[in-house]
Amino acid sequence: MPYWITVMYVMIMPLMIVLRTVPVYGVVVL
Repeated sequence: MPYWITVMYVMIMPLMIVLRTVPVYGVVVL
């Protein structure tokens, strides 16, 4: 597995979890 795919996965997954659990906080951060 290419390194950049792993990096993207590690960075995106926590972000999606945060946006799903705390939408308001995610909107403020983004």
